[in-house]
Amino acid sequence: VCVSADSSSFIAAGTRKVDKGIDLLISDDGLSWNMLLKDVPSGRRVVNKGRMMVVFSSDGTYRIDFGSGNSSASMTRLCDSDGADSGTNGMSCFANDLLVTIRKRGELLYSKDSGCTFTGPVRDPLLDYMRRPATDTTVDPFEQTRYSGQMFSIGSYVFIATKPAGVLDLIFKGKVLSGTTSVDEVIDIYTNPPYPNPANQSTAIRVAWFLTVPPATISLKIYDQIGQEVRDLSADLRRNVEGHASTVTLYVSDLPNGIYYAVSRAVGQTSTQQIVVQR
Repeated sequence: VCVSADSSSFIAAGTRKVDKGIDLLISDDGLSWNMLLKDVPSGRRVVNKGRMMVVFSSDGTYRIDFGSGNSSASMTRLCDSDGADSGTNGMSCFANDLLVTIRKRGELLYSKDSGCTFTGPVRDPLLDYMRRPATDTTVDPFEQTRYSGQMFSIGSYVFIATKPAGVLDLIFKGKVLSGTTSVDEVIDIYTNPPYPNPANQSTAIRVAWFLTVPPATISLKIYDQIGQEVRDLSADLRRNVEGHASTVTLYVSDLPNGIYYAVSRAVGQTSTQQIVVQR
């Protein structure tokens, strides 16, 4: 299920063979396990920084706090539940101390009290794209994409990694803050570290971008140490698009030894990687 807050232990949910009850177990090595908490409700489990866990069960919402030293855990029943977050068709995570959840029809909501009351649905342009109209209007479009994946956070940013039917793996991210009425759409590009580096004859540069970035808006240029442009690879980048990424080759045999910079730009975003030419 998670790693403890001090990163010293693994915490897992184990199902008993005899009666199918669920226990919370802890292990220092992943091989031998000890009981941490007996009879944990079934349902969706959401962990906050390895310190506490919320369990959305069909009958109620429960909070489990892990004791200091990972030697104990205590469980509290917080409130009744409508069961909307107890199934697998949806996702949840903590963004700092806000619990964020996506429900069956793609509704994004957040909670300040560990899942007893929710604010929303929050309007999110990326989820709107995922719920784009389907051919068969009698079917929930969110369902028709056969949406599945994982939801996780880094600070206030929530990431959704998914693979809808017939679509390459996609990653979305948005910032969720207490009191917001919308999720800020963050458009990003990323220039991967060139390989090989140092480069002797040539090096491959891969640029990736989020769903909402049109490839036609992306540029890729190479600069020397004093900021002079030595190559414009933008046309090559746009010619080699596959999904939401492109890989281009930079030939360096005519460039003097030294340090250069691969700079990608799009819609106000910039991503830079250093290249060493060495022969």
